[in-house]
Amino acid sequence: MMRPRPRTGSIEVVSLFHVPTVTHLAAQMGSTELFHWPAEEPDLRCLTSLDLEGCCVTFMSKILPLARSLKSLSWRWEYAPETDDPWMTTNLDLDEIISALSYVRDTLGKFQFRITVYSGNRLEGEPRMRVSGSFGGLVDFTRLTDIEVPLACLADFGVQPQPLDRHIPRSVETLGLSTSMLYNEAVRWIWNDRGLKNQDVVPLLQQLAKSYPTKLPQLRLVKIIDDIDCLDKIEFGEMLANNPLGIDIVKDPKAVKWSAHPQRVAKLRPSNRSKSMVFV
Repeated sequence: MMRPRPRTGSIEVVSLFHVPTVTHLAAQMGSTELFHWPAEEPDLRCLTSLDLEGCCVTFMSKILPLARSLKSLSWRWEYAPETDDPWMTTNLDLDEIISALSYVRDTLGKFQFRITVYSGNRLEGEPRMRVSGSFGGLVDFTRLTDIEVPLACLADFGVQPQPLDRHIPRSVETLGLSTSMLYNEAVRWIWNDRGLKNQDVVPLLQQLAKSYPTKLPQLRLVKIIDDIDCLDKIEFGEMLANNPLGIDIVKDPKAVKWSAHPQRVAKLRPSNRSKSMVFV
């Protein structure tokens, strides 16, 4: 079983937000310390790209109201039932996520939301992730053109999966659907003795291929990010033969690493002239 990586203290990370005129910031967050600005709130009017790992809704709800020019957001959560880390996700409230994102609804063009599940098949007595709410509010983000989210978050978590297009804005051109979470019992519509199969996912994509001309007129590409390596690519392709959408399976999630400005991302020491910053 994969284990969570050590985290950087939140105080160290928070100080990066005070670097003047920073436009791109990437950091790994999480500690037992309460999130607070060390002095006054930072000026994040220049921030256009934000990449945060291990950042809970409490953190993000204090950052995004100040980042009203944000165009690209990569937000990665982690779930591990066998850890005492208080910032590790055990409850996933999708309504809270949409509420936090609402501050950048009018500017956000690219959004990546990922959950890394540090567990294989659920063991007896192991707590399951508790999920509530929905991504329904995402449909109102009319400037979004690129989205990458867990497929389960669009299909919802009930007994039967729901059509994927219900929560996707009409403006979306590229849609990334990750298989993360699909082995957690929170996803009730696929949990059974045989485990996840291609036929659990393909009908949802076939339905999307039929509905997108009217419901998602800008959609041009669908990427399946198979980060838990659960799909048979050959069989999958045959089942989706002649589909009007360009649907591709990416086995290695690193192949679709999200970066709005890759040429500007570097490991920099803080300075008053820093325009782009990565903290690892």
